[in-house]
Amino acid sequence: VVVEERRLTHFEIEEWRREDCWIPSDYQAYPYLRYLDWLGDCLDNAVIVTNSANVVVYRNHCAKVLYHEYGYIYDIYGKDYNSVSMHGPLYVLPCLECSNRTDEIYSGGHYYHVKQYCMRDEDWFCVIIISDITKEREKDENLVLKSVALREAHHRIKNNLQTIYNLLDMQKRRTSSEECAQALSETMGRIMSISSSYEQLLMSGLDESNVKEVLENFREKFLIIIQGDHEKINVTVSGDDVYVKSSIVTDISIVVNELVQNAYKHAFVGRERGNIGITIQKRTLYTTIAVTDDGIGIPPAELMSGQSGGMGFQIVRSITESKLRGQFRCESGAGGTTVSLSFKHEKDA
Repeated sequence: VVVEERRLTHFEIEEWRREDCWIPSDYQAYPYLRYLDWLGDCLDNAVIVTNSANVVVYRNHCAKVLYHEYGYIYDIYGKDYNSVSMHGPLYVLPCLECSNRTDEIYSGGHYYHVKQYCMRDEDWFCVIIISDITKEREKDENLVLKSVALREAHHRIKNNLQTIYNLLDMQKRRTSSEECAQALSETMGRIMSISSSYEQLLMSGLDESNVKEVLENFREKFLIIIQGDHEKINVTVSGDDVYVKSSIVTDISIVVNELVQNAYKHAFVGRERGNIGITIQKRTLYTTIAVTDDGIGIPPAELMSGQSGGMGFQIVRSITESKLRGQFRCESGAGGTTVSLSFKHEKDA
């Protein structure tokens, strides 16, 4: 068996082109093509190479498919690239200032990322890499739409909560029962804490919030609720910036509201002034939020039995353990009471 190698004639190449067959690269005329026959078809992007006269001397299989889907009946091999280009003429030249260029185009219902490079071997040539980024752009658009829908949902929820708050406030003003008024105030405080979290989500525009900013917002609204007593009760928020998902920021607001309301009602009996501090501490794996007062403290018997704080403490314990999957701790003495909740960062939870 005798095996001979010969260079195909121009006529044979044209025949292969008409039959839509593979066209071998001309390594002798264009040495820079010697690796592209096997490397180019390993890529998912369209790769096109033009010579110094802007004639297409190589295109991989993806480029061939891309142009076929774009509407070209014939192969672009051997064509003047500027006449078949999807993105306009080549803008790269054999000089340092404009040896490469990156563009994003929209054509035929698709988004494309086009990279142009001007290189030199024995002669200068151009490499064009075209990537179809339609799916990525559609994902980005879907995220924007979801973000807009989420903000609209947060806005409506916040408005509805404000309406409920106003209705309860009207009812509170009309009632003659001090016990009923107190119950309505507690409910209004819980609604207000939830509203604070949604207000912060609207301001951030994201599906997460800075806990410190949410609690600052809560503090301002709490002082409005207690009205004239804010001159007697000093409430402060301090500590680290901690960002959490919207799925738990509302739970944190409710817990802190219950603890502050409990301190306000029970810690300063018989006293004219008092201080309540909310502290946020971010650690490596978890975050601790502590509510501290300098009040009269919780009687040891109540502290040991776990019945201190009534329904408020039950809500705090339930949310901390079941929703935040954290730990609840209470310490009290003659100098006041500190109640803290610790929960893992959401990415570690």
